[in-house]
Amino acid sequence: LALEHQADMVQCGLFFEDRGRVELQFVPDHLTIVHTSTEELETKHLEMLSNSNYTKLYRTEKLRGLTFDTTYPIGEDLLFNLYALTRISCVVIAPQAKYHYIQRETSLCNAPPSAEQLVSYRRMLEGAEKTFERYPAFQTVLQKKRLINNLDMCSKIVRYNLKWSAPWEQEIRREMRKNVRYVLASSHFSWQEKLKYAVITFCWPVYKISLTVWKHLSIRRLYS
Repeated sequence: LALEHQADMVQCGLFFEDRGRVELQFVPDHLTIVHTSTEELETKHLEMLSNSNYTKLYRTEKLRGLTFDTTYPIGEDLLFNLYALTRISCVVIAPQAKYHYIQRETSLCNAPPSAEQLVSYRRMLEGAEKTFERYPAFQTVLQKKRLINNLDMCSKIVRYNLKWSAPWEQEIRREMRKNVRYVLASSHFSWQEKLKYAVITFCWPVYKISLTVWKHLSIRRLYS
């Protein structure tokens, strides 16, 4: 596909497997070609292209001098892809899954995060919003990712009982209250994301109890 379409980046889909459940991700209905030099990247394309590196092939000469920013232990892949997208002219998004990602029980993704890991993605997004402020499509995606990351941080704070995270919890929920009308009215969020956002924003104690009960039930099912 790269040779056929003279593409600078080729993206394929993946099978994401977690605890026996397999989900198909980042697979469009048809072959999609985006010429980034002549048209604005649509939000749906940018969300797909900015995630991860293992589902992509890059033209080497377009990336010379570009490296991963090790300042961020989490989120460096998204930042790398944003920089890459400013350098390329043609992207091909293949309608097939060619990568199988298996997240195991012992994966670091399932381990309690350190303080640095918990806030790494958030800090990366804040920096990226400033770095790419002249790219409107980037801003739309980065802002959505930041709001979704707030949900993820709240889930981790409750799931792993991170007592040291109280200042972050307060800051995140304050930001969520500020943006709640935008999220609930926006077409960029699924109804599940909107429901979770509303519960965390308005019924935080209920959310904490519900997630704690769900965690204990999941553990019992796992070892029963």
